[in-house]
Amino acid sequence: MKCLLAVGACYLDTILDVDHYPAEDEKLRASSILTRRGGNCPNTLDILQQLLDTDAGIPTVSLALLAVLPSSSSPAYQEIRSSFNVSTDLAHCICRQQINEPASSYIIRSRVMDSRTIINYNGLPEMTAAEFTAVADKLGEENMAWCHFEVRERKSARFCYDMYPNFFLLDLTLTMEFCCGKGRIPDVTLQCLQHLRHHLPTVTISVEVEKPGREGLQDLAALADVVFYSKSWARVCIPKSHKAYFTFITNFVVMKGNGYESSEECLRSQAPLASKASLLLCTWGDAGVGALELPTLRYRECPAFRTAGTDTVDTVGAGDTFIAGMLFALTCRAEWDLDRKLRFANEVAGRKVVQEGFRGLGGCMRHAL
Repeated sequence: MKCLLAVGACYLDTILDVDHYPAEDEKLRASSILTRRGGNCPNTLDILQQLLDTDAGIPTVSLALLAVLPSSSSPAYQEIRSSFNVSTDLAHCICRQQINEPASSYIIRSRVMDSRTIINYNGLPEMTAAEFTAVADKLGEENMAWCHFEVRERKSARFCYDMYPNFFLLDLTLTMEFCCGKGRIPDVTLQCLQHLRHHLPTVTISVEVEKPGREGLQDLAALADVVFYSKSWARVCIPKSHKAYFTFITNFVVMKGNGYESSEECLRSQAPLASKASLLLCTWGDAGVGALELPTLRYRECPAFRTAGTDTVDTVGAGDTFIAGMLFALTCRAEWDLDRKLRFANEVAGRKVVQEGFRGLGGCMRHAL
């Protein structure tokens, strides 16, 4: 059975619930605290594995994660390992054996604003293109059916060296790749996609275009078969037809533009840039999701799923849940039409936001399988 390989960061999340966001220099007591494993791809694999386990049919894919993790002897690694279903393969993950601290997220959820603020910290040196190609070539086309990428922020060589100088002294190859500019995201991801296209052309590629302000995401979309756009990215994206201008504030450059006002506008504008894609999707919060089939330019829209009599409890990972639902539908339900695939993925995401975490979501979808 071929695998679906998800490539992205794995975090340990600390979630604090507060009545309101603290002002600067304010001391505030949280009403609850929750620690759990996070990260886009790990969350997606968690739900996807639940759906596969719930499905009564013959499994069509197995699941594997490629992420940079701390030392395999560290408590953090053991916590991450135990958080996954035993069926999810972590053998391809890259352990930085000199580092014990995991990538971490601190999430503040405000009751008054019904929103969350996320602070990330990741001192682990990023995966290099050479490390990815070694995994991909080992798996080969005979063992890998799909490769899904989450794209993260660039991290400088200076930052990584300052944090863990001894690690770089021990790994001269990795040191050289970072110093030559090869250790940056999404630059590395672009090299990974190019390698798949040239050496493993039968592998289906999907990419998340999620976080605004990250350069090079459109270049990645140009090489993907399936692209997931987020509302947050679409609202600040500079359409090609609009002239952008720049505002310089100290050492930062801020690009201003009109952005897209709907999922359809985003997808139709991005379609010419996604020359290899067969499907583009854009989630739009309460307005649901839009999908554009290529090359027909057939547009479909599906409203958000709502459970009567329930309130939103936890939106962390809702986008990851939608992606899991779509990946399941695309890999395991080829006989479904696009409308049904969208309804299924929307329902999984809709059920997720009215509960804490991801546990039991697969069982909730048994009726739809």
